[in-house]
Amino acid sequence: MTSLCLGSKFRMNLSNFHEKGLVIYLDNDHELSKLVLLKPEILVDIIIQLVTKQPDIIHQRGFRHDWKLLHNEGMLTKSLLDIILSEAVQENKEAITVFLEKYDLICPLAYNIPMYSSENGKELRPAHFVPSMLPIHVSADEGAPLWLDRTTDKKFYVFFKKFLPEPLFHCLLSRAHKNRKVEFPHSQPEMFRDVGKFWLSPRQPYRRKLIKDAKMIEVTFSYRAQRM
Repeated sequence: MTSLCLGSKFRMNLSNFHEKGLVIYLDNDHELSKLVLLKPEILVDIIIQLVTKQPDIIHQRGFRHDWKLLHNEGMLTKSLLDIILSEAVQENKEAITVFLEKYDLICPLAYNIPMYSSENGKELRPAHFVPSMLPIHVSADEGAPLWLDRTTDKKFYVFFKKFLPEPLFHCLLSRAHKNRKVEFPHSQPEMFRDVGKFWLSPRQPYRRKLIKDAKMIEVTFSYRAQRM
């Protein structure tokens, strides 16, 4: 990680290196434009540590319950994130966290989530969620339905041929969660790895759904025709 205070020509060169994937430099971001990530693979390494088997250091330092919360619910505590970052970088952990958030690999929770209680009575309060590690939504037969389909609903579909839509869908979940903080801050979203319900206004919910087998994303808006 390098801090910048350089001229426009050098910044242009950094932008070219960024486009080629050699570094990460975001000149259009006021906060991150002051930093250059010289090893972009660090972000990948951190996510690999989050999604793979529990490392020994987690068990040794008493973060087993934090780890279980992450892998069962997709919720990430600050203490667990700190220890994972400590294994990957020695400094600028805050900046690395911002990069992870910028690329929607993790997303800060924008609403008050209840405390989780572990088996030993320890209270855990998540600070982020990891979109790719959220649980899959159960069917309507197994739990409360996320969305009640109506004949008046408006549906839109985006089809994918060249690549799988799952990574993009996880980014969309993160972006929708961030946007709701601005558009409708008092709403309570419902998010799963394959579907999410959000609100554009108190009377305008919408659903984003990943239909993996069909390689498409479905967006459904609740619609009621206005009476004349």
